[in-house]
Amino acid sequence: PRHPFRYGGAVRPAALRENLAQAMTAALTRLTARLPLTGLSSADFLVDGDRFHLLEINPRPGATFDLFEPERGPSLFALHVDACAGRLPDTVRRLEGATAGAILYAARDIEDMPALDWPDWVSDRPVPGSAVKADAPLCSVFARAETAAQARQLLERRMAEIEARLWEPVT
Repeated sequence: PRHPFRYGGAVRPAALRENLAQAMTAALTRLTARLPLTGLSSADFLVDGDRFHLLEINPRPGATFDLFEPERGPSLFALHVDACAGRLPDTVRRLEGATAGAILYAARDIEDMPALDWPDWVSDRPVPGSAVKADAPLCSVFARAETAAQARQLLERRMAEIEARLWEPVT
């Protein structure tokens, strides 16, 4: 509530009715066929009930890039590089399950970042000894689960776990 315009995170798959997802895909297919895009791009939509508005197409991977990283096979970045070089995959891989990700912001100033044993589901970690201001991005946290709701719940638990590691009293 104190930061209404700050990135709050994302979950995939999006909770869209099938007819709306199909209409959005069809609109993007028609539009991108006319644009000179290469590699992975991202599109931002505003959805209101059964209506959508395309806000923008970014000619680069978007902020939710990490949520679409496959569990096996070539990385999404490798697929992007290949696509930029004109090499497209033979088939489109379907993603399984759900993934959630968010930026954890510092609850207060950290003058001397401690060296933590970070879990592998955390990225963009601060350097030990660095300073992090209150409300600044601290790290990115991710969670995979069977459903979007389960992924979001796991993400929230993981974010609380990182905060507890940082703010636990030293004995």
